[in-house]
Amino acid sequence: MFPETVNFMRADGSGWPIRDWDTANKLLAYVHPEKNPYVVFSFSDESYVKCFGCKTRLTVEARESFDGGFRHWVFGKGLLKGKPQEIQTSTSKVTVDASQLLRMRDARVIIRLFPEHRRFSEAYDREDVTKRFV
Repeated sequence: MFPETVNFMRADGSGWPIRDWDTANKLLAYVHPEKNPYVVFSFSDESYVKCFGCKTRLTVEARESFDGGFRHWVFGKGLLKGKPQEIQTSTSKVTVDASQLLRMRDARVIIRLFPEHRRFSEAYDREDVTKRFV
């Protein structure tokens, strides 16, 4: 069980509260570039973690809220490469660095720790992109 309720939302705007990783993991299996290109797991303090794309080509972002502000992160493997990669879905296109192009197995590792422990895996680098939102 998660220590707090996590709200799941998918691209069509529907969503519901979930309480455990098994449920979240099953819901991640429905990410599809045409039918359901993103999912968001959010919390009462406006923090969230989301993935966008398809099982073999996606990006993961998170927002950590705290008193008076937030930090927004994009996850990747290793140092930034300076090579843009596009992730195209039926609803939109996102450009990320080549190091931030992930697979579903990466998303599961990153996403799982946040609702369970409010932390992120040390196996992935984080780029602070907060300035894009302020």
